[in-house]
Amino acid sequence: MPLGQVKEWVKKIVFLGERSEYHPSFKAKLATLENVCVAVRSLIKGVKAVAQPIRRWRSKPLMMPTVDEDEHTQFSKALTVLMCLLSKEEIKNYVDKIIKAQDQIEEAQRQFLEKVRSDTLAPLLKFVNEEAVTIRKEKAKLDRLLADYEAAADDVKACTDQLKVPTLTARTEKFREDVENQAQIVATLFENLPKYMKQQAAALRSFTLNRNIAAKFYQPF
Repeated sequence: MPLGQVKEWVKKIVFLGERSEYHPSFKAKLATLENVCVAVRSLIKGVKAVAQPIRRWRSKPLMMPTVDEDEHTQFSKALTVLMCLLSKEEIKNYVDKIIKAQDQIEEAQRQFLEKVRSDTLAPLLKFVNEEAVTIRKEKAKLDRLLADYEAAADDVKACTDQLKVPTLTARTEKFREDVENQAQIVATLFENLPKYMKQQAAALRSFTLNRNIAAKFYQPF
């Protein structure tokens, strides 16, 4: 919202009776922020569900399992034992190929999780836990300043002592300036919403790309 619109909006709030009502475009941006937050939280949950290497670890961070918990490692160990018991060289070579494929799968899984954490979850979590929180905090501060402004304006209107009017008016003007400045801060933060949404789209593209790369290691050989 341009500064001129901010000032005009602040004047209307008190002097035209539009009390505690934000500009429609301002309220629309607030709604967009909350809708985006809900969507991003769902995306984070979905990414974790898809990327988690062990399904029973849904509530844990994306990290590789220990040797005792890793299905790939346990499978490779079992194959190694089996290979030692085999007599035909042809079958041994086939089992050895499977073991090496398991090692490649494990490394691909490790790299995939690192990419998910850094390229996908990090920007999504930053938006939800930092950027959106900052906007809400500044909006809450604006609400408090607006309430002070309205109360000060009421004091001016209700004052019957003309000697006090100049002081109360000056006080009201100070609150008005505070509201205008804070409204501009919030409006500037809202201008970053399209940038945040582009970052989220890039994070999802990265997730899809990295998942496709990792999936190649799961193809039959």
